[in-house]
Amino acid sequence: MKRPKFQKLCQAVAAGENKYLENTENHQTGKLIACTGDAAEIDIFGKTETWSRRECQEFHLPVFNYRPEE
Repeated sequence: MKRPKFQKLCQAVAAGENKYLENTENHQTGKLIACTGDAAEIDIFGKTETWSRRECQEFHLPVFNYRPEE
């Protein structure tokens, strides 16, 4: 991921937003919880990993509509 996009995601997380990343090397996904320099701290089901911004891409969660059609 390019630095400007990474910094924008880090700022959003610091402001309280939820953001998710995918590791482009091992295809794991997790919640971005903090950034340090060019590294991302990721929560994967309670386990914390550190990924380089170069091996990350933003992951968009699917939007579910649970309301029955009227």
